[in-house]
Amino acid sequence: MNLGEKASFPAEVNLSSAADNSLLKNTFIITLRNISEQVADRKAVQKRVDELIALHDFSNKLNASLNFQDVAKTTVTNLKELMKADVVLLFHRVGNELRLIGSETSRSDYDHKHTKLHKVGECLRGLAVSQGKSVFSLNIHKDPRCVWDECKVAGLISFAAVPLFWEQ
Repeated sequence: MNLGEKASFPAEVNLSSAADNSLLKNTFIITLRNISEQVADRKAVQKRVDELIALHDFSNKLNASLNFQDVAKTTVTNLKELMKADVVLLFHRVGNELRLIGSETSRSDYDHKHTKLHKVGECLRGLAVSQGKSVFSLNIHKDPRCVWDECKVAGLISFAAVPLFWEQ
């Protein structure tokens, strides 16, 4: 930064007197140290702490009930809040079929009351189940693994499928 340029950044300011030198009597030295990185680091740590607290609360809510329908409702509601997702769908695997058992949406134009039957290994959610690991897509319109049109037609772009394991 050059003299006369304006800049805005978080800073640590130190002010010290130069009074020990008779020539510099009534003179002060001001030192500025840019602490942008430290502020960014603190924000990142606080975000992670907030996420962990939210996951802990979510876990406690899940553990409060052993009823499958309560667990399903708690799961979709809390995942939508945690991930700030437009749509959360929860499917239950029965053999080779994935049956929709819960949904939450903030979009009035996305109705999942007449969801087609999904199968293990088909499209992104089916791949997540067959592989037993999360599957993500930043753009389902360009992703060859996304073979069903229902999400594309609904205007969804990014997609995450996360298999959850629950033992009765």
